[in-house]
Amino acid sequence: MKTIRNIIAALVLAAGLFGSATPAEAGTYSRLSYSSRGYAYRTYSYYSHTYRSQRYHVAVYLKTQTRYVYYYNSHNRKYWGRYDCQTGKYQLLPKCQQREMIAEIPESAFPAGGKMPMEGEGSTESLLPPPEPAQMPKAGCK
Repeated sequence: MKTIRNIIAALVLAAGLFGSATPAEAGTYSRLSYSSRGYAYRTYSYYSHTYRSQRYHVAVYLKTQTRYVYYYNSHNRKYWGRYDCQTGKYQLLPKCQQREMIAEIPESAFPAGGKMPMEGEGSTESLLPPPEPAQMPKAGCK
């Protein structure tokens, strides 16, 4: 999992260096990157009116849990929720249950699904559902 954090940190840094200086009208997902360790990931970038800059979340796809796409906040280094590909609902973790590693989050910590949360603090736009990864087995996201 430490490798996942290092890759995510490098991806977010690269996105910050090459990101647009102008605010995007809507959030966008990057191309999917694959790891030999059984997961894939992409960044979700959006313009934060609170911070007046581009901000990022990382969507993590696990080969072992293809029903869900987990969201990671690179600023506080914690997973803060997941998208259920079967129901199309989002499960936002309470702050006290957010962790640095997915394995540290008990299944019971995830609440019933609801609508997609806002992109970030100060945003009025909902996070877009994650695209389906083309090469992950049995992925159900649309």
